[in-house]
Amino acid sequence: MTPEIITYLICLLTFAYLAVTVFTFVKNRRTGDGYRLRIFYVLAAALVFFLSVYAIATGQTYDDLVTSINDLFQ
Repeated sequence: MTPEIITYLICLLTFAYLAVTVFTFVKNRRTGDGYRLRIFYVLAAALVFFLSVYAIATGQTYDDLVTSINDLFQ
């Protein structure tokens, strides 16, 4: 698989996770059922989603973006 496909796959999977999490939270809140929202998982997924969207918008791959972020901290 090419790095571009992996970038799109990361974007799709994190969007699906966030959509299911938000849908389940809203549905259970309306019906009065309890739902435990794992805020750190949601924040991590949102961060990865926004990084992949940024990588797609700028024409980079996700690997290139992560490498450039790692270089900032060295």
